Amino acid sequence: MRDLNKKQFTLCTVSAALLALPFFLDFAWPLLFISFVALFICIENETPKKAFKIGTLIGTMAYFATTYWLIGTISRFGGFPVFIAVFFQLIISFYSGLMFGIFAALISSLILNRYKLISTFLIGIIWVAVEYFYPLLFPFGIASPLANFHPIIQVSDLFGIGFLSFLAIIVNHSLYKTLRNYKHKSKMPIAELSLSACLMAAVLVYGYFKIDSVSEFINQSPKLKVGIVQGNFDFMAKKQDNYLHMVNKHKELSYTFSDADLIIWPETAIQLFIPTTFEYLAHENTQLIPFIRDKYFLTGGLSFDLPKPGEDIENVNKYNSAFLTDARGKILGRFHKIKLLLFGEYLPFSKYFPSLKQLSPATGDYVPGSELNLMKIDKLGVKIAPLICYEDIIPSFSRQFKEKGANLLINLTNDAWFGKTIAAHQHLLLSVPRTVENRTYLIRATNTGVSAIIDPLGRVLKESDIFVQQTLSGEVRLLDHGNTFYVNYGYYFYSLCLIITIFYLVAIFKMRRR
Repeated sequence: MRDLNKKQFTLCTVSAALLALPFFLDFAWPLLFISFVALFICIENETPKKAFKIGTLIGTMAYFATTYWLIGTISRFGGFPVFIAVFFQLIISFYSGLMFGIFAALISSLILNRYKLISTFLIGIIWVAVEYFYPLLFPFGIASPLANFHPIIQVSDLFGIGFLSFLAIIVNHSLYKTLRNYKHKSKMPIAELSLSACLMAAVLVYGYFKIDSVSEFINQSPKLKVGIVQGNFDFMAKKQDNYLHMVNKHKELSYTFSDADLIIWPETAIQLFIPTTFEYLAHENTQLIPFIRDKYFLTGGLSFDLPKPGEDIENVNKYNSAFLTDARGKILGRFHKIKLLLFGEYLPFSKYFPSLKQLSPATGDYVPGSELNLMKIDKLGVKIAPLICYEDIIPSFSRQFKEKGANLLINLTNDAWFGKTIAAHQHLLLSVPRTVENRTYLIRATNTGVSAIIDPLGRVLKESDIFVQQTLSGEVRLLDHGNTFYVNYGYYFYSLCLIITIFYLVAIFKMRRR
């Protein structure tokens, strides 16, 4: 980065700050529409190589600031000194920042392209392709903070939250062209500004219309009363030898729900491995959920496959699971977490190189589930999509459940890992778009917060505090209205953006060979 001048470094810092702030302040979402202007200024007239460096620097700084809480998590649970944790956080942030570098390199020749509208459109399309297909540890889409402004996020039921990233980039590029032309006393970029204004107006008109129409449909849909238990056990308390105390506390809190149809406990509330062949959620003749007549329970727990003859118990498959039971503990449905957390729940290649586990002894050795199992309670007409841990922030995952007929999303999670930081609130923020994309309620049952009930318009109706023992009760509606356009077709938008980006790269390659 030595070839960056002082002005460019300052602009990089400004851009990173504008990208990060909306993830900390609910009212700061408008900053997204100016956050890339400084990046565009920095890379104008620069080579793709230099643009790549600039973009990577901006992305690294933005990601490092946004996920600062990973330092504490790595230090506490990885057993590393703080300076080592900072080093690991820099590596993770640099890897994530490469996404911005790739984007900047790809568009460097388009910034001042004479093909006005085409260039602006193409820049937005390239960003969507890079953002959607670049494999991040946590999928932080830049448009996620727009969930704080309900009218604008309603368009997600057409093309997903990524369409708002497309809109944000187009607005940013139009403003950049306006500033540049003003500086050089050139003609204002009327075409680009008109495009931005028309797109924004269309999105807002659509949003206000959908708020009215969906609200009416919500009021006509059947009700389900739910109770959420937030046990508030810190990481050290969640040990197998402490499982009975945890279970009893969750039972005690569950008795406070007098009229709930479904009572929900968070991820690994039952810190005990249950064989996958068991028909009841019990251990040594002890029922693990409270007997409350006419209630159903959804809880997180652990499970394992019984060893085959001659197989070592240590080598069996272990799962992070969710269980749906009736009041007697009879298991009506189970789901094994599919999207495991890298370095938290598994170490790559540790099965083949066991010595790797010595590098991070706190890392689990779970295996992913293989099936998207809906959990059904026919008596109540509910079809639950169970989402464990960060599965609720992966758009395609909830969409696949909705395709299978889900009418309620329930996230069981434990954000105690991240301590008393902004992380739990960011997790909530990143999950909100799932409700609009699929037009379903989302219930979040968390160990230490933020537990919440979110409606199909992305409105957080109830939420808990963090690191307090708390219960939430509320009412959700079961919307069986068919699938949204996004669920059926809209996700092809991302594949289309990728195809267009590939064609663009091929065209650039051919032009440079001539």
